[in-house]
Amino acid sequence: MQNSVFPALSSSTKRFLLSTSALSIALIGSPAMAQTVSSPANEQTSPPKSGLPDTDPATAPQTTELDETTTEDIVVRGIRAALESAKDIKRNADTVVDSITASDIATLPDLSVAEALGRVPGVTISRFATGGASPDFPSPEGQGNLIRGLGFVRSEFNGRDAFSANGGRVLDFSSIPPELIGAVDVYKNQTADLIEGGISGTINLRTLEPFDRQKPFLAISADNTYTDLRKKSSPSGSITGGSRWKTGIGEFGVVASVSRSKLSSRINGWQQNSPFPRVLDATGNVPQTSLTGAAKLSEFTGVDPSRILGTTPGFQLRTNDVDRDRRSYYGALQWKNDTLQLTAKYIRVEEDTDSIERTFEWFPEHDTGTTAGISNLSVKPGFGSDGVAMCSGAGGFPSNPGDCETLIPIRGGLMESGFVTNRIDAWTGAVGSPVGSLGIGRTEESKTEDFSLNLRWQPTERLLVTVDGQYTKASARQRQIWGGFNTYLDWQIAPDLDNPRIAFSVNPAHRFNPGNTRFSGDSDANPLASPTSAGDLNGATWQFAADQFQVGKGDLYAFRADTAYDVSGSDGLAGWFDSVKFGGRYSERSQTNSEMALNWGAISPAWDGRGGYGVVGTFQEPTKAAEAISFANFFRGGVVEGPNQTFVFANSALLNDYSAFRKYLNAEPQLANGNYNWVPRGTDDGSKFGVPIFRPEDTSNITEQTANAYARLDLKHEFDNGMSIAANFGVRYVRTKLRSTGFQAFRPFVADAQTPAFADTDGDGVLERTRTDDAESRDDPADFLPQSIAYGAQAAVPISFKQTNENWLPSFNLRWNVDSQQLVRFAYSKGLSRPNVQDLRASQEYVVTTNRVNFPPITDENDPLFGIDRGAQNITAGDIRVNRGNPLLRPTTADSFDLSIERYFRGGYFSVAGFYKSLSNIVTNGDLALGTTTLDGQTVNIIYNGQVNQAKAKVKGIEVSYQQFFDKLPGVLSHLGFQGNYTYIDSSTTPPANGVDSDGDGNVDDQTTFFRFGVDDLLGQSDHILNVVGIYQDSALEMRLAYNWRSKYLTTYRDYVTGNPVYNSAAGFLDASVRYRIGPLTLRTSVANILDTKSKARVQIDQSGQLYDRFSFLNDRRIVFGILLQY
Repeated sequence: MQNSVFPALSSSTKRFLLSTSALSIALIGSPAMAQTVSSPANEQTSPPKSGLPDTDPATAPQTTELDETTTEDIVVRGIRAALESAKDIKRNADTVVDSITASDIATLPDLSVAEALGRVPGVTISRFATGGASPDFPSPEGQGNLIRGLGFVRSEFNGRDAFSANGGRVLDFSSIPPELIGAVDVYKNQTADLIEGGISGTINLRTLEPFDRQKPFLAISADNTYTDLRKKSSPSGSITGGSRWKTGIGEFGVVASVSRSKLSSRINGWQQNSPFPRVLDATGNVPQTSLTGAAKLSEFTGVDPSRILGTTPGFQLRTNDVDRDRRSYYGALQWKNDTLQLTAKYIRVEEDTDSIERTFEWFPEHDTGTTAGISNLSVKPGFGSDGVAMCSGAGGFPSNPGDCETLIPIRGGLMESGFVTNRIDAWTGAVGSPVGSLGIGRTEESKTEDFSLNLRWQPTERLLVTVDGQYTKASARQRQIWGGFNTYLDWQIAPDLDNPRIAFSVNPAHRFNPGNTRFSGDSDANPLASPTSAGDLNGATWQFAADQFQVGKGDLYAFRADTAYDVSGSDGLAGWFDSVKFGGRYSERSQTNSEMALNWGAISPAWDGRGGYGVVGTFQEPTKAAEAISFANFFRGGVVEGPNQTFVFANSALLNDYSAFRKYLNAEPQLANGNYNWVPRGTDDGSKFGVPIFRPEDTSNITEQTANAYARLDLKHEFDNGMSIAANFGVRYVRTKLRSTGFQAFRPFVADAQTPAFADTDGDGVLERTRTDDAESRDDPADFLPQSIAYGAQAAVPISFKQTNENWLPSFNLRWNVDSQQLVRFAYSKGLSRPNVQDLRASQEYVVTTNRVNFPPITDENDPLFGIDRGAQNITAGDIRVNRGNPLLRPTTADSFDLSIERYFRGGYFSVAGFYKSLSNIVTNGDLALGTTTLDGQTVNIIYNGQVNQAKAKVKGIEVSYQQFFDKLPGVLSHLGFQGNYTYIDSSTTPPANGVDSDGDGNVDDQTTFFRFGVDDLLGQSDHILNVVGIYQDSALEMRLAYNWRSKYLTTYRDYVTGNPVYNSAAGFLDASVRYRIGPLTLRTSVANILDTKSKARVQIDQSGQLYDRFSFLNDRRIVFGILLQY
């Protein structure tokens, strides 16, 4: 009996002719060379008859079986070859699989695998730099993928573990160049032999192997990418070659590839606040108020809601310039004889990214002092809400727990435009609102290397043994530098996500006056020069600086062995049995992650009058500290109006160089005597990256050992009526051992600053009373809480956690071939996804919070104590907050069901699939009570805030896919093709739990852990996803027009600025590519984001679900021109 699935290894020619394997028609980073493929006249693919499953993880999905009937020769290449191959993989897969091939990736205008995967049915791309769904950090390239709305994705290289050393489990697909990939398989359900870890799916990246080609080959490509916002060109290129030859001891093959790709891009972003309630005065304007803290709520006491206006004076202008340099190296060596095949591979991917982000912003939610006035109002009537919150809890006021959740009704309409002015810091001579200009310099470096060795032994026609070994090591590091300035301005604003308009002005009365401050001992009592424009260095003060470091490294050893035995050919009931397969795998992953939170400190803020404001124009070398950046072309122009279109930011040369940044701040004389309290967390070693200073509690070491075994039985049967079935069922046993070590740290209280009772408040040399005599003895936690102070002063101590989890994962897959063209598929599996490695870190920090009770305010101006600081009436311990990792997290588990009807025909297929998933133990942010302790005579709760297992979710939906080439149309129309898919998803999850309310007063202890409106949507999940691709291909010309659209989706449960949930709006992106072949030379061009689509978002503002505009981001259009030479 001839095994039709796994023929003898020496029969390579027959295998090549009988399979449209993905890799046999693909060249890394280039379209396939023309191949004459023998196919049936009606392209009818029969069900498998017998044989062993392919147990090589790198090649398993490639099996394609064809009836050896009368055939005709057709030439398959390029786009068509890729889609034909993907169709065959999908049809003959043992479970639910969709694929794309290297030809497909290289043809689409996609610069990374992540972007190309966005074309696969049910797969969406994340366009945010945090990989998840953070709405504040968009990315110039796709950063990650969700499968059917879920992010529990397992990533593989050639069927093996692949990861980045960034604390997560998934390989950063945006870092993988298309030139490296032969094909990508997306598994949406499981078989017992697939490695566990992806309950939403597994994405397997397959590289080209030497035996995928029959002859020596060489391909050289060169491209140039122009980005139209950045107005820069970036080169890329690759060289790929391979050969195979026969010797007396067997056949050898080798393939090698090297590529380098650069990209310079820009992102523009406009943000605005949600409707902020303010009271209209008798003139129809919003007056400036001096209410602060909780007193702001009194503005609405007794006011008719018809006089309360929804105002939108806040804004953010953001631009981010990103420079990415990606390099990849790949080599593979194969050898085989009649019974053995040996494959060795080496993969190395490196990526360096430098970016300069600049934001120019002011938001009323974070306005802690005097509230701005708004005049020249244009109001949209009819807008209203039963109640909106005034602040986010992450900044601004509240003074008391629950203040942010006080709902203010709005019935006075919505501000469409207005003039915003402020005198919040008038005591310094400043007039206008303090607009923040923040510059952030980021440097990111990552490297992943993978070594693998695979041995396949087929001693008999029925037995196949595969042994596979792998070693992977990865490293990543990131550094951020923040430089924050203030510029005092007024502005006229008309907020809008498509066409916002804002015009800034400098108030002529604005003039810094160092002698008129709340502090004594000023070095200069003379007013400074008034700034003449928004870009004048004399109008900008250096407020703060911050740094942040993250360094990670990890490695993984894995070994697996699989045995498959062909039991087909028996009569009767035993004839149903086709093959048995069993095996085991062991892996050990070790990862060390060091990370510090953003380390913020004051440089010379405006409220500091003790030696200088840090006014940039007065610096010794001001142009080294700052630069004026024009926003005239922001959003392609027209947003920033009037003469003030240039703003002051920290110099990019400093933001790009940590050592230079530190040296400048240390050397600037103006900052020497100010309120400079920033303590850098890195050393100046002369390098641009710097050397981070990690405390013991900043580092965690995690070792994870997994051992698993599986058994799988395959059934096949052909019925007399022409129908047939193919099924597999099995079970996988998984044992996971985790050891996490780190440090338990305690956060010390800030030292009690000694402030005298008398001070010179007006610079006349006379000391006036500012505090009572006993105020200093009762103004700090140290004056009330000695045990709490001692608790926070403890040294960090080592801690270690161990845990073991065991899981049994059954699976069942059935393919019922109704006839030669139509089949019905069913799949069920139980799966698991382990928590992110960074979430399992043992290091934790314990922080004692305090509650301060002030004396009742004195309102009688004749009272001798009016305006005098009396200290605190009492300060008590609140609770102990524990943050950082949770090494006791358990895996998330899911039951997955799929049912599909698929019809295949020459040139295409049509399929309809339904799916359902039920998930448990989802890891999400929440609070967890750990116990109590006694401090200063009080029972204090110990509360962990971070990642916990507490959510469940259900996901169901349908996928419709259609693909066809219209060969039967006349003339040039016969070269047309179409590819389309639509996915509908209906999901819900447990709403995020609010934080702990330890005192039972109805308010959570930490306002930032309060989640409004009970939103039960899944992050990043759209209800509707659509891909439509039009294709033209003849013997020389290939053209593709691709449109990708998705409906709105939740990006965060709690926005930092508003405190509310934010939804990205529906959006579609149109891309195109053209290729023309002239012999061995291919000319190619592509355009991404032809429609210049903005990524917009809206914020939910009240319990009714009402949405309002929140932000809009615009990416470059990318235009690529290139050539490909192949032999």
